[in-house]
Amino acid sequence: MPQPLEPEVMDHPAQSATMMERLAGLDWSATPLGGRAGWPQSLRTTVDIMMGSGHAMCLAWGPERTFLYNDAYAPFLGARHPSALGKPFADVWPEIWDDIGPLVSRVFGGETTSFRAMPLVMTRNGYAEDTWWDFSYSPVRDEAGTVAGLLNVAADATPRILAELERAAATEKLRLSEAVAQENIQRVQLALGAGAIIGTWFWDIVADRFTVDEPFAKAFGLDPTLGREGIPLAQIVETVHPDDQAGLADAINEAVARGGAYAHQYRVRRLDGNYYWLEANGRVDHAPDGTPISFPGVLIDIEDRRAAGLERDRMVAALATSEARFRALFENIDAGFCISEVKFDEAGHPVDHRVIEANPAFERHTGLSDAVGRYASEVAPGIEQHWHDAYGHVAKTGEAIRFEGEARPLGRWYDAHLFPVGGGRVAMLIADTTARREAEGALARSEAKWRNVFETLHEGFILGEVIRDTAGRIIDWRYEAVNDAWHDLVGVPRGTAMGRTVRELMPGVEDAWVDEFAGVVETGKAARFTRRVGTIDRWYDGVAQPIGGDRFTVFFIEVTERIKRDRRQATLLTLADELRGRSDLETIITATARCLADGLEVDRVGSGIVNLREDTIDVHSEWAEPGMPSVVGRHAFSSYGSYIADLRRGELVAVDDVGSDPRTSSREVGFEAIQTRSFLDLPISFDGRLYAVVFAHSRDLRRWTDGERQFVEQVGDRVRVALTRQRMEDAQRVLTQEMAHRMKNSLAMVQAIATQTLRQAHTMDEAREAISSRLAALARAQDILTRSNFTEADVHEVVDAAIAPHRLAGDRIAMAGPHAELSAQRALGLSLAIHELATNAAKYGALSNETGRVVMIWEAANGTFEFRWIESGGPPVIPPERRGFGSKLIERIVASYFDGEGHIDFDPAGIRFTLAGALEQPVAISNA
Repeated sequence: MPQPLEPEVMDHPAQSATMMERLAGLDWSATPLGGRAGWPQSLRTTVDIMMGSGHAMCLAWGPERTFLYNDAYAPFLGARHPSALGKPFADVWPEIWDDIGPLVSRVFGGETTSFRAMPLVMTRNGYAEDTWWDFSYSPVRDEAGTVAGLLNVAADATPRILAELERAAATEKLRLSEAVAQENIQRVQLALGAGAIIGTWFWDIVADRFTVDEPFAKAFGLDPTLGREGIPLAQIVETVHPDDQAGLADAINEAVARGGAYAHQYRVRRLDGNYYWLEANGRVDHAPDGTPISFPGVLIDIEDRRAAGLERDRMVAALATSEARFRALFENIDAGFCISEVKFDEAGHPVDHRVIEANPAFERHTGLSDAVGRYASEVAPGIEQHWHDAYGHVAKTGEAIRFEGEARPLGRWYDAHLFPVGGGRVAMLIADTTARREAEGALARSEAKWRNVFETLHEGFILGEVIRDTAGRIIDWRYEAVNDAWHDLVGVPRGTAMGRTVRELMPGVEDAWVDEFAGVVETGKAARFTRRVGTIDRWYDGVAQPIGGDRFTVFFIEVTERIKRDRRQATLLTLADELRGRSDLETIITATARCLADGLEVDRVGSGIVNLREDTIDVHSEWAEPGMPSVVGRHAFSSYGSYIADLRRGELVAVDDVGSDPRTSSREVGFEAIQTRSFLDLPISFDGRLYAVVFAHSRDLRRWTDGERQFVEQVGDRVRVALTRQRMEDAQRVLTQEMAHRMKNSLAMVQAIATQTLRQAHTMDEAREAISSRLAALARAQDILTRSNFTEADVHEVVDAAIAPHRLAGDRIAMAGPHAELSAQRALGLSLAIHELATNAAKYGALSNETGRVVMIWEAANGTFEFRWIESGGPPVIPPERRGFGSKLIERIVASYFDGEGHIDFDPAGIRFTLAGALEQPVAISNA
């Protein structure tokens, strides 16, 4: 059972704190509501409205009915303030829960309840006291439309009710007192008329002898015997109340001096020792000379009449004070107040209402300066019917109601509280809520706009607040808000971040993620960062900015792939350096394996030499994470699946899951033995033959990304370039061995030049000069093929020098293409190709007759090179039955110089040759 709150006595400094300060200072994470950062918007908005209101309000939220309240409500709690904040509603008011608990349940069921002058016995200050309350319980709905809270707008009616009770009692007492006084007057008149007096006296002024009867003596507490004998006036005066003696003496002296009637009221002490009010009535007689001689009189007991008069005066004064107090309240409260009479039609339907009385605030809230005495339809034509209906309901049922309604003729919205005041009249308290509603609407629209922008950002966003220890050091930070992109970039489910700290959300996160943002808060300066979150293996680039206090914002993007790509590019550059000058295959694949280890985050990397006849691999070296078993030694490919066929074709083998890939699923046990779930195999092959494999293994299931595959393929490209260089060097040796064959072709070329020249020459001198120039051109081309100190030359130079020996009259030979520098190897290869093609054309093709043409076209861009030889107009081309050395030279050897491909097309219209490759000289590694 909930325990009642213990009364708490707070010192003045604590009591002076505002509820906003207490709200901010309370550790809400210890309450059912949890940390404020995780509060729903509906709760935040309701609390903001409550805290900003001048009306006394409290809020019960959630299944536990957690209690919150504003400054205006705090005095109602008495000694329970401020400890009531954050407690269950039932624990705050245990002594009245039987009265209000059912009402609370009704409100959480969706019902609004209002009460006026509800009596409740409270022990809020350590003792029971009668109280009366005007209040309204309203349901508050959350974002899903479910009732999540109860909002109470309350007013302590106790002073008003006590004043009303006091005024009623005073009025009744006054009525009774006036009746008593009237009755006493009648009795005195009867008594005087009948001689009903309580005592008589006779004062012989000359002899100063005061004689009294026995009732008089008793009234003054005197010995009746002395009264009959006579006593001095001074002895009589001694029995009079000290406060009344001076007034009595003055009254007697005045009467004695003027003579005639005398009447005076004063108090005397009787035998019981108490003072009572008496009225003395007498007459002073003067001698003919004006000397006072006697003073007879009677006494009348006026104690009851005097008491009734005093009580009446007190009640009248109290009533005036009460009315003044309530009139001041009526005139000065901020809420608009009016009392109205309802007008019904013949059918009993409310059709209008007339204002009988209104306070100044009513005019401020409505803008109506002449409403009193007039109907609503007069002062606000077109006023909505729902206002008449509300007045009519209260007048008929006597039930108070509260609602928020619009008055279009006035252009305003109001929070209205209507309640009966007797006689069919209805009172209304109103507060203008137009500005609030407009602000709420503008805020909602603004929030919706910025929320849309916030949620559609591709960048991740964090609103955070640092957490300090007792010494003030920043030790963590809490997520107050994140956008959808944050969840996507970090990989955390939506709705799981707000209110939690980074160390809670990502246990083991690097201290730098706390220290960086702590520095931003402490220095007030923004900071850029590029850092990895090790627990999720992702890299982020962003900027953190301070926004005041202990709060900060962060905008960031994920750059994991960029970081990995940069690292892989650096690794590729390192590999290129390591491969330069290497010729041993074992050394090359070891360097390749080291490159994969640096560029991939895997558990094992190694390499091995392949024996194709036995389908085995000999692993000589590896790198592995601790706990991974070694795979050094000989292994049969068949033990691990059927992917050897892919490796033979030179294809990269990437298996995400050995258990589901059809090539490896039947050998899952073998992979389990070496703790491998995913792997990459890079074949090292050339000339269509597989020589080695470099592999990368992961003990965990993973999907190889496009970036990882591309990286491994780039590694393979560089290895192939290194091995191709060896092949090109071998081809160079073959070329040297075949120079004898080339010399025969040169002689044939000389013969063909002579034949063509003599056929076209008109004189021997002309023939001699033409033959000499062409033989010189042939010599220059031959020099390009043989000089060893050649470094590079422009394509135009190479092509022009190579074709020069075959130049004929007219435009039978044409060439076109951009300027581009060729390495010595590429210049030699291109010269060989042109020389071979031109020789063939002079023997059998377009240059063997008088009409044929040759066109050479080349293109060079972005590091690529393409050369085309096109013949036309020569004898019909007949494909050879077998390919000679010349064809092999052009298609294979020359193409290898360009790290590309060459192709001869024996088109009947004329030979066509296409060479495609690279301009840059690839790094070449010989295989020893």
